Amino acid sequence: FPYTTLFRSYGEDHPEMAKVYNNLGVAHRDHGRLPEARENYEKALEIKTKHYGEQHPSVAATINNIGVVLEEERRYDDALDKYRSALMIYMNCYGENNPRVAAMYSNIASVKKKKGLWSEAEKNYQKSLAICKAVLGEEHPETRKAYQNLAQAALRSSMSNIDSSVDISTSNYTTTPQKKKKPFESPGLKDKNGVSTKSSLFSKIKTSGFSKIVDQAKQKLATGKSSKSNINNSSFISSPGLPDSKSARDD
Repeated sequence: FPYTTLFRSYGEDHPEMAKVYNNLGVAHRDHGRLPEARENYEKALEIKTKHYGEQHPSVAATINNIGVVLEEERRYDDALDKYRSALMIYMNCYGENNPRVAAMYSNIASVKKKKGLWSEAEKNYQKSLAICKAVLGEEHPETRKAYQNLAQAALRSSMSNIDSSVDISTSNYTTTPQKKKKPFESPGLKDKNGVSTKSSLFSKIKTSGFSKIVDQAKQKLATGKSSKSNINNSSFISSPGLPDSKSARDD
């Protein structure tokens, strides 16, 4: 068995064993065994930190992988801490304009989205998209995914703003008397000035600013479906905010 061979050859604390533990973590996560995945990632992190120090890209990759597991366990605040730690390491190593930095912004946005913080998710997706456009180009599959993620977040953020701006208390709205209506047509709501709330909502949606983002996303996706992400140490690192992404293996 390769694990036994490597263990006997290198010992427990050798960097090659960190690769083994990381890849075992990937395998456990792929099969839904999240506690086992996290345990193996943490072993890999301990070895990598010992040999490479805290500010190394390989350390950041494993910290991110732990964050992915925590996110899937719905431990969102803990996941955010890991993603932010990985983000800072990548920025220190590569600067702002790097695909790994873009992936971390996308991961942070993914957690914000799941917490219902759509405005914050939108801001982080914007940062991810800007890096993808600058580094990978407009036509890269990851850039198209970034457009798609931002469009969704912008839409939900705009809808949240509209919901909070419309007062639907009984003092402002009255239900119009029901008349004979077409099948499946619901009675309309009007505000105290007699203006249809449905028309008011759509008017606000049209001017809310997200339509441009949605149109851009549609244009990017119209050229064809994005291919499944190939996640490894030379590409994006374990980004649940990007469709079909996986944890990073150590090769």
